[in-house]
Amino acid sequence: MNGLNLPTDNLYKFVAIAGVSMTLFSIYLMFTRVEMGSTIRNQLDLEDRLIEVEEKQIEEAWKKLKQTTGPEAKALEKARDDIAKRKARLGENALAATRYLETNFAIIKALQVTHFGGYVIGGFGFFLWYFKVQRYLDKALSTNSGDPQSIAT
Repeated sequence: MNGLNLPTDNLYKFVAIAGVSMTLFSIYLMFTRVEMGSTIRNQLDLEDRLIEVEEKQIEEAWKKLKQTTGPEAKALEKARDDIAKRKARLGENALAATRYLETNFAIIKALQVTHFGGYVIGGFGFFLWYFKVQRYLDKALSTNSGDPQSIAT
């Protein structure tokens, strides 16, 4: 199989690449978590604004038809009850969203630690790889007139 050849010739390269992978993965997860939280907040804000507008319209119509007892008044009263129920559901959704965002914030904090850990592990791996392996290979390559086959044997 001639696919992607990972550098498995020494542990230092593996540690360096694992650190870089941790960093990139944590960046991806942090941004997706932040985006999900923003989407939830925006949806709740939009729903809240829609309910407020509908409530104002219903209250204005209710004030006009307050004295009547016809079908329009009953329909408006039913609409007021529906708005009250939607407000209650919105409150429940907001509470659930708040819990989710708190959990999301804790996960983002953990991902920040993972992100920093990836930097440290990657830097440590690259440092060890360069100073314990690559520097000597470069020196040997320069002394053997640039022939990589003479180093491998």
